[in-house]
Amino acid sequence: MKRTVIAIVGLLLLFPAFETKAQKLEDFFHGDTLVVNGDSLPYLMYNPIGQHDTSRLPLVIFLHGSGERGRDNHATLLHCIPFFMEEAVRSQYAFRMIVPQCGSDDRWVDTEWNLSSHRMPKEPSRPMKVLFYLIDSLLATPNIDPDRIYAMGISMGGYGVWDMIQRRPDLCAAAVPICGGGDTTLAPTLTDISIWIFHGAEDPLVKPERSTQMYQCIRKAGGTKVYYDLYPDLGHICWNRPFEQAGVIPWLFRQRRTAVR
Repeated sequence: MKRTVIAIVGLLLLFPAFETKAQKLEDFFHGDTLVVNGDSLPYLMYNPIGQHDTSRLPLVIFLHGSGERGRDNHATLLHCIPFFMEEAVRSQYAFRMIVPQCGSDDRWVDTEWNLSSHRMPKEPSRPMKVLFYLIDSLLATPNIDPDRIYAMGISMGGYGVWDMIQRRPDLCAAAVPICGGGDTTLAPTLTDISIWIFHGAEDPLVKPERSTQMYQCIRKAGGTKVYYDLYPDLGHICWNRPFEQAGVIPWLFRQRRTAVR
């Protein structure tokens, strides 16, 4: 993933407007930090303007990639989030969103990213443990629709999405793992979740086979709610395409625990 960080830095140098765009997005979010048993998790939360606190709305959970780790949690707004914050989206869909951040040395799931396969670790990573606590705390309020929880993540966050739904297959109505990988032996537990997988076929950092294998294993287990787009012309940084061409946001907000496409 070191090459991912270099690539992102290069993009920022070439296109400084990205940074300005991320800074403007800050106005939509408020930041906080949750500490559980000494482990802290900074996060940003979006609440739609004009919605009362008691409105029961869908919850979108976005997990960033390795390049956005650290202490500047506004860096987590760089990818994918701008599409959700477009006025046309916010005016059509009322939702809440949390964007947590891993520390510089943490991961959403404790595994190497360049492996051909991995088995889910016995325990969730430190940030994932706190994230589950945060999600459960939100679900304990009247503000979240428990039948419309959505998880989305890129790269390291794609791994995190797989880890999340494998550990809590009853939590999310839909998941969008982009350039990630999961534990294929747990595919039978995921057949009731709507999952749309994305990967770039030329990805040199996370093997495209990781997504392909998860898709095939879920289908083999009887899953009919899993979809897969493999982009033949893209590498690791492919996360704009699902928003620009695939219509992933309208699909996401249609999903409930009884999923439709």
